[in-house]
Amino acid sequence: MKILGAAVAIPDSATTAQSCANDYAIKAARQALLQAGCLPSELDLIVSLSISPSRMADAPTIAGPRLAHPVQRDLRARHAAVFDLLDADWTLALDLAQSHCKQLGYRRALVVRAEALADVEQVATSGFADGAGAIVLTPAGHDRVYASRYADLESPPFATLDALPARRVNGILSLARFESRFDHATGRFDAEPANAATALRAMVDAVQSRIDRRVATLFCESWLSGWPSIVTGVGRDFHVDVVAGSTDIPNPFQLPAWLASRVAHSRSLRDDEHTVVAMTLDPFRPRIACSTMEI
Repeated sequence: MKILGAAVAIPDSATTAQSCANDYAIKAARQALLQAGCLPSELDLIVSLSISPSRMADAPTIAGPRLAHPVQRDLRARHAAVFDLLDADWTLALDLAQSHCKQLGYRRALVVRAEALADVEQVATSGFADGAGAIVLTPAGHDRVYASRYADLESPPFATLDALPARRVNGILSLARFESRFDHATGRFDAEPANAATALRAMVDAVQSRIDRRVATLFCESWLSGWPSIVTGVGRDFHVDVVAGSTDIPNPFQLPAWLASRVAHSRSLRDDEHTVVAMTLDPFRPRIACSTMEI
């Protein structure tokens, strides 16, 4: 896939209690479309993902897709097909968008993730936060420029999100609660799974062998950046520069933030810097995944 534009929308703490996920999604989507030079009417597909239990949009009459449909409405992307993922994995969402575009002849897709977690307990120590990220893409021209791989980790979940009977905590409605192994002080999860090194090498080797060009950069979300198998193993074994997401951005939105910067400076990149591998974590399964992208 080729990344045409990306953006994030990170709210300040004063606005989170009043906002819906769609508010953040629309802001990020408009910025990503602007960078891509793409009109909403040119979108063929909108894929959304979110783990938020509620607060999707200000239109409760829309039963579903609960986020993609309000995004389509507010962008006025009248030609776009829409569907939702109740998931936490950017790679899966991008993979599905790429597949749909290839199979159905779509030319432009928007993938947007948005969270509004005011009614979830223990968010501050979970590694998650309110906000949105958006990525505009076009499918790869042929199969040798795109690949993706997934690997399950031999570990208990890094996080769980459990529904609760509706109740009020300190005057705030609560519908769910995070339990997380995220260490807020370090910005990482507590330990690297035993099979992480093997899984990482197999994934990166598989995607490298599927494409017809050298990859010089591997991006990973910062909550993965402390794992020795990424910091030393992957970079050394595959001769790639490992770049971690900015800790100023919540982990769920670090990939689009990095891609936005990459696209903005694409004219100054060397030829071997235009193809990258992006690695993401689904902390609930738990599973890591990676895919190749053109900038």
